Amino acid sequence: MENSTIALIIALVTIILFAIDKIPLAITSILAMLAMAFSGCISYQEAFSGFSNNATLFVIGISIISESFFSTGLTDKLGEWFLKNEKLNEKTFLIFAVIIGTFLSSVLNGMVIMALFIPIVNALAEKTNGKITKKNTYMPISFAALLGGNLSVIGSTSMITTSTLLGESWYGKEMNFFAPFFLGLPGALIGILIIIIFGTKLQEKFFTFSEVKSEDVAVKNSNQSSLWKQILVVVIFFGCIVAFVLGGNFGAYSLLGACLVIVTGCVDIKRAMKSVSMNTVFVVAGTLGFAKGIDVSGAGQVIADTIIDLCGSFGNNAWFMCVVMLFLATFISNFMSNNATVCILIPIALSFAKLLGADPVAYALACGIGANLSCMTPICCAHITMTVSAGYRFRDYVKYGGIFNILAFIFTTLLLGVYF
Repeated sequence: MENSTIALIIALVTIILFAIDKIPLAITSILAMLAMAFSGCISYQEAFSGFSNNATLFVIGISIISESFFSTGLTDKLGEWFLKNEKLNEKTFLIFAVIIGTFLSSVLNGMVIMALFIPIVNALAEKTNGKITKKNTYMPISFAALLGGNLSVIGSTSMITTSTLLGESWYGKEMNFFAPFFLGLPGALIGILIIIIFGTKLQEKFFTFSEVKSEDVAVKNSNQSSLWKQILVVVIFFGCIVAFVLGGNFGAYSLLGACLVIVTGCVDIKRAMKSVSMNTVFVVAGTLGFAKGIDVSGAGQVIADTIIDLCGSFGNNAWFMCVVMLFLATFISNFMSNNATVCILIPIALSFAKLLGADPVAYALACGIGANLSCMTPICCAHITMTVSAGYRFRDYVKYGGIFNILAFIFTTLLLGVYF
């Protein structure tokens, strides 16, 4: 049996396991990676390369840097400002949180954004006696964190993975820091505008359930550090961002930043290590190895050829096929993690680009951005899944999130036409 056929079988089984979610995502990812190696589709060195990959190292480094924001009390300062503002109402708070969340998520993981805002929302819900509610704020803020992740290469784990897979492909180069911005901006702006213009009416229409009472109404506990440590954390963080923008290696500089916040005492080593989600590390490393198998085995090429044949005369239109990849990424990531989605689709997308002589960066972006438009279910990423605690029903995500999802997809599709 040819390697491409074996890889296709492994891919099919993996997709099913991702979709049914009966086995933890991290375990499925590692098993898929090992299956590619055991079957001979890729070497063991190629399979394990994800553990020393830029994307994996970046996740570790940025997790530790993000934790220093909490450990030094920087995040508490923002929470205290909200809690002291007596004139604050729900719409004003939500607009502010969504705008801040959108642009912060271009440089911080969405989990960090939600870890910052959820305790603040809980405290405000208690203090304002229901004037500000979890059900009207959790979901919009999580969508802002998701869509804002499309504004830079480091905006989400899936976007980092997209850039890494592009660099490891036949193209041989990763994306620059702002490569996603042009195509990612429509989705982010659509999210902000929907909330500002229609947010209140849509929430009243869709979120008809009772408010879930908070058990924890305090802002996340931290050690109130000296002012100089708080300033140092900000300097280190923005120093890393500047290095990324100037083309520095994401993994190297995020690890350097992590080492600096530990050495300077901004976060202790035990807390730093606990902040790193090994589940995320295994998911990223495993899915990168799995994606390598799809690429090296030729399975991606086989799938690309088949789809082009099915599309008939449209199969030779580079823009149309790029939109197909955008649609597949958006659709699939509503039913499995966005990181797993890009690992499955990037090898196929790059095969399209090679066959059609099109820009591989555009095809990679279609997958990376599409995977971060998926608001119709709470499945795409962990920071949307976290919002379930506010009492949302599945149909609430379909109705409310579907508006964000569909409009963002339409405007991104139009901009793809401009890109080409």
